[in-house]
Amino acid sequence: MKKLFLFILIIIVAPGCKYNIRDYYNPFPGKVTIVEIKDSQYNPNGKKSYSDIYMDFAPDDVSAPSRYRFKKWKDTRVQLSHKSRMNHYKPWVKKAGIKEGNVYKAIRYEKNSFGSSAPVIFKVNLEEQLK
Repeated sequence: MKKLFLFILIIIVAPGCKYNIRDYYNPFPGKVTIVEIKDSQYNPNGKKSYSDIYMDFAPDDVSAPSRYRFKKWKDTRVQLSHKSRMNHYKPWVKKAGIKEGNVYKAIRYEKNSFGSSAPVIFKVNLEEQLK
């Protein structure tokens, strides 16, 4: 009986575990330009091994900012978050070829519902550098 209950519970709950960001956020495609790379204040080993990376976002559609829900959430000097990290290990930054002036495809996602998650998320494709 316990196994049957567990099986039914999995069938009911499992579909809700599929998370698609577009179900909760509206996308605004565009590009980001890396504007600054500086030593991070995060310094656990005392060797200044981490960098903070800042970027400016520009939507592909120049009228997109007029449709933003969170208009006060700036598109400039946004700290890059990659794989949930805000401070990036300097050897990784060098290996990834991230430099000031580089341009990458990106999407600004704005929350379309209420809740406790971030109102704006920037997803940057660091593997697709634009010229």
